[in-house]
Amino acid sequence: MKYGLIMLALLSSSVFAKSELSVCESHKSKYKVEACINQAIAEKKRDLRVAMADINAVVVGQEEYGVSPGLSKEFSVNNKNYKAYLDSFCSLYLGATGANMGTGSVIASMKCEYIMLDHRIKALNFIKQ
Repeated sequence: MKYGLIMLALLSSSVFAKSELSVCESHKSKYKVEACINQAIAEKKRDLRVAMADINAVVVGQEEYGVSPGLSKEFSVNNKNYKAYLDSFCSLYLGATGANMGTGSVIASMKCEYIMLDHRIKALNFIKQ
C-alpha cells in the first residue's frame, strides 16, 4: 500500500514537472528552449543538494543515536545507485522514444534529467516526513 502511494506521488510529480517545462517549450528558438531547460535543471540540482543535506543530517542523527548503524554507508551507496539509474533510465528513454536520433536529442535528454531530478528530490523529501 505504502509503495503504491509513493509510486502514485512520483507519477503525479512527473506530470507537474512536465508542466513546469512547458514554459521553456513556449520559446520559439531551440537554443532558448535549451537555455531555459538548462536553467531549470540547475535549479533542480540546487534543490537536490538541499534535500541531500537534509537527509544527511537525518542519517548522521540516526547513526549517532545508534538507531541505524551503517546508514551513512547505505546512503552513499544509494546515491551512487541513483546516479547510475538516472543515466541508465534516460538512455533507455531516449532509445525507446527514438529521441536519441536527430536534433531533438539534447532537449529530450535534458527533459529526462529534469524529471528524474524532480523524482529524486520528492523521494528524498518523503524520507523527511
